Amino acid sequence: MKKEVLISELIRSGVCEDGEIKGASAEDVMALSKHAGISFPSAYIEFLLAVGDGAGEFLRGVDVFLSAIRDLNEEAVNILIENAEGFTLPSGAFVFLMHQGYEFDYFVASEGSDPPVYQYVEGNGRPLRVWNSFSDFLRQSIGSHAKT
Repeated sequence: MKKEVLISELIRSGVCEDGEIKGASAEDVMALSKHAGISFPSAYIEFLLAVGDGAGEFLRGVDVFLSAIRDLNEEAVNILIENAEGFTLPSGAFVFLMHQGYEFDYFVASEGSDPPVYQYVEGNGRPLRVWNSFSDFLRQSIGSHAKT
């Protein structure tokens, strides 16, 4: 989803107001990509540029914005170890969201410009492909926060 479309949808749905939207800088996005050791898919870059530093109530309460995601891959690996799961994150995986230390969402960078999103929930076994694309994840998230 393009940056402008995401912002428009957030405002139209009443999830946040224009003044609450804080996009990340291109430099911050590049630094995160370098830290992760992968090239981010374009859909994720658009998300970060649009709302990477916050957007009102949108996704509030989960670690998804730049200030909280730098080490989520490491935290996800630790969760899998603690739960003695018989699998690991695939090569090129990037954990972009974590909720209260028991659930995380990730994509695999090599799976396209708008990759599917997988979700792990503690106690449910292997991660599941929950959304066919990062854009689908965003649309559903906006819908669950919509006020109009």
